[in-house]
Amino acid sequence: MTKHTPGPWHLHIGDKYAEVSVQCGDATISIFNAYRDEECVDADARLIAAAPDMLAALRALDDVNLDVGGVRLREIVDAAVAKAEGAENDESPRDQVERELHKAGVIEDPDMDGGLLG
Repeated sequence: MTKHTPGPWHLHIGDKYAEVSVQCGDATISIFNAYRDEECVDADARLIAAAPDMLAALRALDDVNLDVGGVRLREIVDAAVAKAEGAENDESPRDQVERELHKAGVIEDPDMDGGLLG
């Protein structure tokens, strides 16, 4: 398992910049710092700041049966955690979700209009 700085990770969205930072011992690490010239900057900063909490939530699902209605979500959750911990995978967890939903007949075509997950 790859160790990341446990946090808390701090999000600051100012007038001109968005930043995510974390304390690591006596040092403050700027994980993300961007000029707010694009709409996606604030959303990216929020996503990055939430990453440790999302990883912890996925790890907490370790003993939960997530395979429902023919959709093998356990594989998808495990792949997402492995990716966060440094494993390489050709298929993204997002693509796995869409593929599994397609196989289960929940969606018609995962590639249509950018996929189910937008």
